[in-house]
Amino acid sequence: MGFAWKGAAAEIRVSPAKTTRRGLWVWDYTTVIATTNEKNILLNECVNSSITDLYCFTTEALITAHAAAMRGFNAQASGLGIRVWGLDGDRDYFSDGSGYSNLFANIDAVIAFNAASTTAEKFCGFQIDNEPPDNNGLTTFHNDIASSALSTTPGSGVWQSTQELDREYLMRDWVEMHKQCKSRCANNGLLFASALPNWFDAYFGEPITCIFDHLDGAGAISQNVFLHLARYIDVGASMTYVTTASKLIEKIRYEVNRANTIVPPTQIGNSIETVTGVGSGASYGDTVGKQTKAAALADLAAAAAAYSGDPAYSWTNIHDWSGWKALSPASTNTSTPTSPPY
Repeated sequence: MGFAWKGAAAEIRVSPAKTTRRGLWVWDYTTVIATTNEKNILLNECVNSSITDLYCFTTEALITAHAAAMRGFNAQASGLGIRVWGLDGDRDYFSDGSGYSNLFANIDAVIAFNAASTTAEKFCGFQIDNEPPDNNGLTTFHNDIASSALSTTPGSGVWQSTQELDREYLMRDWVEMHKQCKSRCANNGLLFASALPNWFDAYFGEPITCIFDHLDGAGAISQNVFLHLARYIDVGASMTYVTTASKLIEKIRYEVNRANTIVPPTQIGNSIETVTGVGSGASYGDTVGKQTKAAALADLAAAAAAYSGDPAYSWTNIHDWSGWKALSPASTNTSTPTSPPY
């Protein structure tokens, strides 16, 4: 039996046979794969913590400099049943910044890398971590303001004429970015994933919506931005950065329920933070009484069990390798990794 959380109460349903995958962000990918010991520590921990997918920071420049090492690591991971994804993210990739060109160049570099690689050496997909809130001098989202409170006075905007239009067009741009990335990946044999914030249904008490035309001229609709984005995502990693099972279950309820309405359902799952310095209650690295791998995995397992009857819920994720490696017990096994006996 699995518990599927719907609305205000849970309903019990028979869980279908389903594999829940587990992703891990590796922002220091090229540093890790530069030495045998560090590669082995990462892969041994993947086996130990049931990590099936690695989101590895990969740019055109990094591929040019480290292609051979990437091929060797990807093949070793593949031999253990672990998939490797390319990864990139930058607030500047929105059109109020520099735009999509550098992001597309990095996806294209992975496509070219795969074309010159064996099956085992290839990246299975590409994940973007492009979050729209104001950062790095870009202020068109207008942080900490509910949509109904954004100014509609001409001249109040930064990118468009008003604050309201700033956010509206930034959200449309976010969807267009996903649409084009999905097409680029799908046309070249790559899965497409996105790291997503967790405020779509309640940003300062209100949902975030926008108008988008999915039919290129014949079907503009206004709806929650998540519903727009989910059309173009194979896998969504919802950044539910809390440190109790009950909150992990609650914070992804909206996304799971809505993803289930898409045919086929967009794959989605929770994510936890483990890096220190983020704050108690947000990171397992900072929360007293939860500063162990066992505590974190138990909470992820509880969340997965709660949603076991929902077709869309099929992932748990960990941010990131530096935090997970250090979380007690620290990952130190440098022996040659082998697959678990199952």
